[in-house]
Amino acid sequence: MNIFTNIWMVDDMNLIGFYVKHKDFGEGIIKQQDGNYLVVSFSQGDKRFIYPDAFDNFITVSDNKIAEFISLELENKKCEKSKMEKQKNQQNGNIVSKTVFTNEFSASWDNIFNLNSILEDFFPKRETLLTIKRNHEGKIKEIVAQTKIEYLVHFTRIDNLSSILKSGLIPVSLQHEMKIPSVHNDEQRIDSKLDCTSCSVAFPNYKLFYTFREHKFPGTSWVVIVLDKDVLFSASNISYYCQTNAAGVFPRVSSAKELCTASAFENMFCDSLTTKENKLIQRSTLQINDHITTDPQAEVLISDIIDKKHIGCVCFRNQLDIDEYISKNGKELLSQYDYQIVPGFFDARKDYMFWKKEN
Repeated sequence: MNIFTNIWMVDDMNLIGFYVKHKDFGEGIIKQQDGNYLVVSFSQGDKRFIYPDAFDNFITVSDNKIAEFISLELENKKCEKSKMEKQKNQQNGNIVSKTVFTNEFSASWDNIFNLNSILEDFFPKRETLLTIKRNHEGKIKEIVAQTKIEYLVHFTRIDNLSSILKSGLIPVSLQHEMKIPSVHNDEQRIDSKLDCTSCSVAFPNYKLFYTFREHKFPGTSWVVIVLDKDVLFSASNISYYCQTNAAGVFPRVSSAKELCTASAFENMFCDSLTTKENKLIQRSTLQINDHITTDPQAEVLISDIIDKKHIGCVCFRNQLDIDEYISKNGKELLSQYDYQIVPGFFDARKDYMFWKKEN
């Protein structure tokens, strides 16, 4: 394996969650990426493709940045194939000129630098995102004050509560390194932001919460962690503001930095939006409070460790869940925090009828 292959492997982009179009199967979403293969979910079912070869003939991606990235991948693969063929010919007595080799060497490095530029455009450096955060913090604070936002929420299995109360909210990407025991709710994480914790403004994403509780993990107990609004302005965390679920938002932006702005935050409370079923929703008809996001699946992805000092309250569904937790873990940790029974957090929003899929 040569130096170019090593660099391309290091800089490989996670394509999970991006929408593609197949000339026969129509539109689909990439749900799995494993080395030289992709699994795309279409309405007819899941299909497996060789990567990046399939993008040369069968499937296309609408995102220009990703398309450019894949184009470079294809070019690199063709270049590698060409070099292998020439090396084979050289072994058979055909000598490749030094000039040709030098040109290929230069071209390969140009591709690598272009790729790095594309990657940095989509996922800017941390310092860049923190600068954007500081520049937009004042406006976001104004919106928070105007809409009377007091807290964010994060739901999780009750099995994770003790580690959260001890160490704060640790993103999946750090849990293994820090030896934090945890039970994962969403193994797919199509948004691919494993360095972030998903939160909602004021009320949980009831659609996903219900699916997890009643269908994916029936019989399990859950809690809702209430986080003070100040977590949005923590100097050590970066927030990505998603108007709907992050898995649907990230593929539609040209750069993740777009989601760190006051405009992105304000869009979470937009006057109207069109669902993926092409249904127009007017906020005024929902009759929801100002601090509630328009789309119930809107989320704030918060990077890095969320310090436990931001935990304002632990909300249980009923007394039975509290008793169960205390019987297994004791009361010492829990007693350091405010905890309450808030069954409303385990219900749907009052505007749920507007968001029901039409059969």
